[in-house]
Amino acid sequence: MQNYKHLLHGHNFRMTNIQGAIGYEQFKFFNTIMKRRKKIFNLYLKFLNLKDIKLQHINDNVDFIPWTIALNMENKKIDIKTLIKKMLLKGIETRNGFYSADRLKIFNSKKFNNSNILSKNIICLPFHLHLNSKKIKYICENFNYIVS
Repeated sequence: MQNYKHLLHGHNFRMTNIQGAIGYEQFKFFNTIMKRRKKIFNLYLKFLNLKDIKLQHINDNVDFIPWTIALNMENKKIDIKTLIKKMLLKGIETRNGFYSADRLKIFNSKKFNNSNILSKNIICLPFHLHLNSKKIKYICENFNYIVS
């Protein structure tokens, strides 16, 4: 999987004018998008069996906007690549959370043990504004079955 594997470092990619205009227009829908993303996140929490699965801790006093549902599978002792393949067989696209910097060829860095553990054990489930309760339930039922 090549997503999030950076090939070059040192670039400062800036927004084009058209990207800025689209972003500016999207702010008109900020509250709607924020509410929808929180609803999707809460539906995942409702349907997922999170026994032995860690979620990122979010403090109660933080008003966050979820951009993904990232699950730390470290305590499940399941191979993430196998899990991703099994989910794809059910028509559900998932992905690794991220790659630790020392696993990217562009960096000559020392080992980051904690970052490596996380990057090898996090799976991200589908997360977009067009997900509804039925789709999220389907995703969660398959995920729960595969990891049980």
